[in-house]
Amino acid sequence: DNRINIDDKDLAIILGNMLDNAIENNDTNDKHLWVEIKIINEYLFMKVANTIKESTKEKNPWLKTKKEDKENHGYGILSIKSIVSKYDGCLDFYENNKVFNAEVLLKIPNTP
Repeated sequence: DNRINIDDKDLAIILGNMLDNAIENNDTNDKHLWVEIKIINEYLFMKVANTIKESTKEKNPWLKTKKEDKENHGYGILSIKSIVSKYDGCLDFYENNKVFNAEVLLKIPNTP
């Protein structure tokens, strides 16, 4: 059995939110989106990156939602953080050469 012991819903929440954020904030004329998922030792590594026109972290360091309806939006990163904590993982957001990167590392349960 090649399945990893991470809940499918948790993976869907993480990837769904990371992809939504990348698509919504891919604000250049030359749009690119990259997705990388791999197992590194006992961790599942997921990265979603997108091109940006200007620094997201400078304009919005806490990565708060820009949507008008704040009551029903802005929970994506909080959901990701909660799941990352559940799997003793880590989450990082950084920029490099006009590319915004979101990376998640989850400890795969029951690995030696």
